[in-house]
Amino acid sequence: MALFDTFAAVISEMPARAILHSLELERRMIEDDILSGRTFAEDDSDSILQFCRFVKGMKLAVAQPRAAVPLPVPAVALPREHVDFYRKTVIRLIKAKVLPDDTLKRFELAFAGASRKAVEDFLDFAVH
Repeated sequence: MALFDTFAAVISEMPARAILHSLELERRMIEDDILSGRTFAEDDSDSILQFCRFVKGMKLAVAQPRAAVPLPVPAVALPREHVDFYRKTVIRLIKAKVLPDDTLKRFELAFAGASRKAVEDFLDFAVH
């Protein structure tokens, strides 16, 4: 099973209130693995890392509302299934009042362009 598939399965089964802690642990683990040379920044680990950083940034924005917290934007195009799963997870976190209501809008700004397929679909729709 690929890293993303395992990650998605675990997060999907987890109560929404436990997700933030798990994302923080996953972020630290992937960063440590990359820094220590145990793994390389492959597509799945980079994708998960980008999502974990986004959620952490949103949580920091809530904790420090007057601080200028930059919106993390993925540096690479992510597979559409990853972006779709992350969107569903963000919605779960908003519904559970773990993240603020504007998180979904910020997610779309940050991640919609991260999905090659989403961009292609938009361009196809806009042209026709």
